[in-house]
This record gives sequence, structure tokens and C-alpha cells, in this order.
Amino acid sequence: MTDAMTKLGVIKPEFQMILRFLVPFIQHTGLDVALRFPMQPTAEEIPLRDIDAPIESVAVAEDVAPMAVVKARVTFDEMGAPSILGLSTRDLAEAGLVGLRNVGLAPETLQKMKEAGISKVTIQTTPNGIIFWINDEQLPYIVWNDEYLNRAADLYAQLYFMPQYELQRELVKTILPALARIEGEVTFEFPH
Repeated sequence: MTDAMTKLGVIKPEFQMILRFLVPFIQHTGLDVALRFPMQPTAEEIPLRDIDAPIESVAVAEDVAPMAVVKARVTFDEMGAPSILGLSTRDLAEAGLVGLRNVGLAPETLQKMKEAGISKVTIQTTPNGIIFWINDEQLPYIVWNDEYLNRAADLYAQLYFMPQYELQRELVKTILPALARIEGEVTFEFPH
């Protein structure tokens, strides 16, 4: 995972070695680590977990029918335009859906994906979490429950507090808590 993050420019190469050492060390020693980020004065602080309290496990989700079932394959062309079932956002924009004209990946992002050797990313949601694969190699599993999803939405709102992110904040606040009730798998394919 750190290799892909470094190649994509998410982390600097010098931090790659630190993460490769630090994360397993923290996991094996049982240290409690919390990352804090600067907050806006009006933001409400998300409380830290009480270190004396037992670590809660994520409850197994009830066997409830999902509110939505999504299975999609999104293919990006050399220009970064996504297509589903052979219909690209450019085709839709030409048909009059002008808002889709700019949907896609920047050439720089596609180039980073090529350099990182990433040709396919798959995301699968389950009632208890989310699983990612890069080129069919599974990454660490992320567990969730309703409380975790709501906290994640709150954290996103605190990190992206600027007015230009208002629409994204509302989408995250609406969609993120609903993820546990969506059964889905989306595969993104990128040019080689």
C-alpha cells in the first residue's frame, strides 16, 4: 500500500520507510496513537476513545436487505473520460448533459497511475466494512459501523470546512452513513 501511495504522490518517499516500520511496530506493541489536525474555532471536537475502556469490536451487521445494490465497471480512456457500458461522459455531454463535460481524471493523475503500475482498482462494500483491491491485490480491510461512519463524515466536514466544499460536505454527510446499507462493487479500469 505504501508503494502505491508513494508512486501516486500521496506520501513522500522518505515517509514510506517510516510508515513501513512504524505501522507494524504500533500494531505489535499495542500503542494507542491518535492523529490530531488543526480545527476551525467553530468546529466541534471529536472525542478520543478512552484508553482505559475495552476496545469495542464492530458489531456484525444485521442481515437486512440492502437499500441499494450497485455493481459497475468504469473504464477511463487515455484522456481521462470515464465510461460505463461503453457510454462516456463525453457522449453524455454531447447529448446535452453539459454538467458531465468535466467529469474525469486529469492527465497528470492518469500518468501517476501508469507510473505506479495501477491498471485496476476495485472497491467492494459489505455491511461491516469496505475492501479495496489494486490490480487484484487486496489492501487492508476497513471496518465500520454507524458510529464510525458518522464520525468519518464529521471529520471530513472539519477537514474541508471552506465554503467551496459545501456541496461535498453535504454529499459526504448524506452518503457516508448510508454506506453500510449499500451492497456494491465498483471496478475502475485505467489505460496501461
